[in-house]
Amino acid sequence: MAVPGPMPDTPATAHGPEQDLPIIEAHEPFSNVVNKVSAAITRAIDSAYTYEQLRTSVGGQKLKPLISILTEECHHTAIVAALLVSRWLFISMEIDGTGLNESRAYACEIVAGQFLTYLSEKELIDYLLFELPVSDSRPNRSGLEEVHDDEDAEESTALLRQSSSHSALGPPEQDLPSTSSTTQPDASLTKIQDDHDDISESFEGLNALEIAAVANAKKFLSQNQVQRTVTAIWDGDIIFWDSLSIHSAKRAQMQSRRVTDPYTRLRVPKYQKAFQVAFFASFLGLYYAVLVERNPHHVTVTETFLYVW
Repeated sequence: MAVPGPMPDTPATAHGPEQDLPIIEAHEPFSNVVNKVSAAITRAIDSAYTYEQLRTSVGGQKLKPLISILTEECHHTAIVAALLVSRWLFISMEIDGTGLNESRAYACEIVAGQFLTYLSEKELIDYLLFELPVSDSRPNRSGLEEVHDDEDAEESTALLRQSSSHSALGPPEQDLPSTSSTTQPDASLTKIQDDHDDISESFEGLNALEIAAVANAKKFLSQNQVQRTVTAIWDGDIIFWDSLSIHSAKRAQMQSRRVTDPYTRLRVPKYQKAFQVAFFASFLGLYYAVLVERNPHHVTVTETFLYVW
């Protein structure tokens, strides 16, 4: 009697690891990208690892197929931001002390950092400084509360929106009970699928660098590529405005002396801080000079300069 061959649709062939990798289109909604990369990280990391173990041990080998497909097939500008938002999600779900979701958060940082190593300088600007679009229904910057034209809005008004249960600067409300290691991956994935719409709304208007700061992704921020970009922004080599015209649009780009309006240098962080220091130092110097030569009978020259200042 002949032995039947393997069925063509067995789990070993129909659901191989390559079919678990996300396919991300270039113009896919950001919430879908977050959902796909979070699901891929959840399937790849099923045990607790430290950051160093993920970088050097067998556990980190499971991330290589994901890194490969993202670098070769993914051209979505918000992919780095999606990985960092997923990192924030996993950290916020670390409620049972097993370290599993923390390991997945580390995996998000590793994948994002490895993805940057394959980018050129121009692509680094595009991926790190791409701002997530703001929906038409809420034109304000993501994470900021809508301020209406009334007397209740003042400088002490809270900046963060509290309309949803999530905040861009803190973990969401934990409403999942502790689960065992056998059910935790499914529970985490379900939680992300239920919440990714609210999360994407919370991070609207932010770029990947700002999201990394919000998500406390220190390992990612310490990458050489990220540090070079931050330094270039500080020095003014990367600018966001090429003119001070009301018709100019905000876009991250390399500074060019032939094209860029010279007055835009006033927006360079290094120069802004220098002006602030000079502004405060001049005030302090004039005020101290007036106190030293205080004359109760008439106005001195130093007081006149202070009044004009």
